[in-house]
Amino acid sequence: MQTTNLNFPIVVLGRDIKITPAIRYYAISHIRRVHLDYPRITDAKVTCWREHHEVVVSISFRCADHIHIEAKAHGLTVEAGIDLAFDKAERQMRKRNTRRLQAQQEPAGVAC
Repeated sequence: MQTTNLNFPIVVLGRDIKITPAIRYYAISHIRRVHLDYPRITDAKVTCWREHHEVVVSISFRCADHIHIEAKAHGLTVEAGIDLAFDKAERQMRKRNTRRLQAQQEPAGVAC
């Protein structure tokens, strides 16, 4: 059962793009689906803006232990950008968690 990452503030901002309630709900529902207990997220920020003919979405997670995870993705629509950026952020979180678990399993003082 997930014990952390349940209630943390999420801010959804738009530069040059009006954030509708549907887009806000879409972004928040994606971020609430983080199923990792590590790292413990303290707050999240989603920023959307338009560059040329694409939408750029940046997702930033501030976590405990001074961990900062940021992912930026380009998409044709805001929803596609949110999907891509969220996938990148989730991969970064999984990678950090895997490294932490491997470091705990390795015996101290053993060099390869």
